[in-house]
Amino acid sequence: METRLKAFEVENVRSRLGFKNCLSVDCSGNGRDRAGGLSLMWMEHEQNKRRTWQLIRSLAQQAAGSWLCVGDYNDILDPQEKQGGNARSQNQLSFGRQAIVDCSLLDLGFEGYPFTWSNGREGDDYIQYLDRIMQPSFFALKFQPNGIKGEGNRFFVLKKVGQKKAIVRT
Repeated sequence: METRLKAFEVENVRSRLGFKNCLSVDCSGNGRDRAGGLSLMWMEHEQNKRRTWQLIRSLAQQAAGSWLCVGDYNDILDPQEKQGGNARSQNQLSFGRQAIVDCSLLDLGFEGYPFTWSNGREGDDYIQYLDRIMQPSFFALKFQPNGIKGEGNRFFVLKKVGQKKAIVRT
């Protein structure tokens, strides 16, 4: 569909709609004689992944005592955590990896099927390991992971050394 807009006019539309990126081709002509024009707008999900890691850094700085960071991080840390789809560059992977180092976090790992997300398309399937439970390294002396159990609604089971188990649902 033709936009019948000049690139600077499309830029105003992009801004109002909240899209981060835009590629436009000017229309030809002026006034009622305008024709053509093409625009593509998209969001940059990479920025959201970086915001997640920034939030974790911020929380780590504010946290006093023992804490856990549990859930869907919407990001992978290693190429092995993904099958199919577009590959993530080492630069993209470095943001999460560096946040983990900066916050002295340990990934408690899992037991069972390693992938926690699928695009659900047969034949064009790709899957990723997105859910994690991480804790500061000093906290690791108090709790040991006892694995992730279940399918669908996953949950983590933590076992306090010499004590009862705690269940954390994601």
